[in-house]
Amino acid sequence: SQRLTLVGEHSAPVSCIAMCGEQPNVVVTASWDKSVALWDLRSASGSPVTSVPLPERAYAMDLKWPHALAGTAAPGSVQLLDLRQSPPLSKNAPTRPKITSYPPRCIVLFSRGLYEAGGGYCVGLYEGRVGVYFEPRGDRGSKNWGDDFQFKCHRQKEKERERVYAVNAMTFHPTKPALLVTAGADGEAWLWDVKKRMRVAQLVQASASGLGVSSVSFSRGGEHLAFARSDEWCGGEIQNENLQSAGHTPQVCITQVAMSEEVAR
Repeated sequence: SQRLTLVGEHSAPVSCIAMCGEQPNVVVTASWDKSVALWDLRSASGSPVTSVPLPERAYAMDLKWPHALAGTAAPGSVQLLDLRQSPPLSKNAPTRPKITSYPPRCIVLFSRGLYEAGGGYCVGLYEGRVGVYFEPRGDRGSKNWGDDFQFKCHRQKEKERERVYAVNAMTFHPTKPALLVTAGADGEAWLWDVKKRMRVAQLVQASASGLGVSSVSFSRGGEHLAFARSDEWCGGEIQNENLQSAGHTPQVCITQVAMSEEVAR
């Protein structure tokens, strides 16, 4: 229709927005006003269907109906929302000690079929680490499927030191629930099998520009991966100007997902 329609407003910047196929008329947004809101696209009221308060500003969000997951500015603060309730039921999603030291950088809910006994979620950190958590919770510290664990990623050894990069984005493969992609500030993207707790393949190599991978998304069948490179502002305005002067501007790219026969089965 070429028309731009205002659905609604938050009182502070909107940090995340999501939709899903199960509820095509519903938009879920998260904001720095410390709330998650649900909007009905069929309504012209400008008011949300419902709004859920958060303990801090929302920095990350994922939606897989009927649940939403919100990561906030508070270290280790992740809120799990059941959108079937009215108003939605919100509870603190537990994380382990090393995860609670930092605000979540990115979060993702489990794909359907990954954990038959319930659900779960992954939390990516600035500190090059991913936490994998299950609902209902299993034992801590064991290596059984269904027990919380974490793994290190996006780290590079430089002589006797290890350089650590943020995990900027994560997404699960659309047809293979156990396969998770992590994208980092090191400019790389890796494919992991979280059920086997192993790294499967490198999907994106670092660029000479030094730009990190800021976002990733699979095609419907999972044959291709779209990813974005951009400045993360860690070096502030000066670094951003230097990158632009060198011709290193944000990019959106698509790569084919190559997997071994064993993983592809």
